[in-house]
Amino acid sequence: MKIYLTIDFEMSRLEAYIRFLNFKFPTELSNFLFFSANDEIVTRKLKMLSEVSDSILYDSGAFTLHLRAMKQKAKGTFNQAEHERTLERHFQNYLQMLHKHSKKFELYANFDVIEDPERSAQYQSRMEKQGLRPMPVYHRGTDLRYLKYYLENYEYVGIGGFAYHSSVSWKVKQEMLKDLWRFIYNVNPNAKIHGFGLGRARYFAFPWCSIDTSRPFRQAVWTKLLLISYIPEEIKFSGAREIKRQCSVHIADLIDYSISKFELMQPGSEKRKFMDAILDYLYEKKMLKEKVKTKDLIFSAKTTKGKHKVDTPLWMCIQFAISKLLTDYINSKEFQSFVSERLKNELKRRKSIFTGVAK
Repeated sequence: MKIYLTIDFEMSRLEAYIRFLNFKFPTELSNFLFFSANDEIVTRKLKMLSEVSDSILYDSGAFTLHLRAMKQKAKGTFNQAEHERTLERHFQNYLQMLHKHSKKFELYANFDVIEDPERSAQYQSRMEKQGLRPMPVYHRGTDLRYLKYYLENYEYVGIGGFAYHSSVSWKVKQEMLKDLWRFIYNVNPNAKIHGFGLGRARYFAFPWCSIDTSRPFRQAVWTKLLLISYIPEEIKFSGAREIKRQCSVHIADLIDYSISKFELMQPGSEKRKFMDAILDYLYEKKMLKEKVKTKDLIFSAKTTKGKHKVDTPLWMCIQFAISKLLTDYINSKEFQSFVSERLKNELKRRKSIFTGVAK
C-alpha cells in the first residue's frame, strides 16, 4: 500500500525538506494551493519537490470547496450562483494546471463535487474530452451505479467520504467499508482503489492500493510530533520501556501518541531523552542528512504573544521522517502478518469480504 503524505508549498519548508531529508516519499498536493498562482513559481516549486518526492497525487481541492460551502450554509451566507461561479473558476484553473504539468503527477483526481455524483460524472467527461484521464472519485453514500461504472471502465478509482463525518462512529463506518469492498470485489476484484484522507491505521486492514493523509502535516503545523506504536528495538534510553508501553496501549491505531513542544522544553526529561533517541536513530539510518537534537526543534525564547518559537520547517522534516518509519512498517511482513492474523480472527467469527486477502 502506498501512502501519499500531504504537504504544502511554502518555500522555506521545501528548502528544509531538501536540506534535511535523505529519502523520497509519495506526496499529495491540492489544486487549492495553486489557485491564481504564478506559473513560473509553480514550475520552480514542482522542480524542487521532485528532489524529495518520488510520486505525486494531485487532487482537485473539491473537499476544501465543499467545506467552505458548508460553513457558508451554516452562517446563512451561502449563495448558489456565486458557488457555481467559484466551482467553474477552480475547474478551469485545475484544467490549466493539468495541461501544463500532468506528466509530473503519477495520479490526478477528477474534479469531483461532493454529494453530487452526476455533476462529478459531467466534470469527468469534460476532462476526458480535453485529452485528460483523471481518476474518477466515488463518495460514500451516493448511488452505487456510479461506482459500478467506474469499476468497469477505469483501472484506478478513488473512494471518498470516510475521512469526514465525525458523527458517524467507527463501528458504522467499518460495516459500510465491508459492504463497499464486497461490492467492489463482485464488480471488479482487480480494481486499484485509492482511499482519500484515511490516515488512521484502523483503515489499513482493507486492501487499498493507496491512501493519502494530511495527519502528519497537520500535527506538525500544530507543533505536535506524532509517534507510532511500533518503535524500533534499536531505540534505547532510560525511559524507553514506559513510553513504549504507553504507545502500545492501542496497537490497532498505531498512531496514537503525541508529544507537544511544551513537553520537550525541559532538558533531562524522559520525553526529551526519548525524542533525542529517535532523532539519533533517524540519523543513523541515514534518513536525515544532518544530525539533529531536540533543542534544534524548539527555541527557548518567547514571542510577543508569550508562545515558544518553533522551527516549523525542521519540525515537519522530522515528522515526515517518522512517518516514513510508519509507512515502512505498514508495508513490512511483520505488520502484514499482524493484519492477516486479525483478519483470520474475523473470518472465524463470521463470513467476511476478506476471503482471499487474509492468507
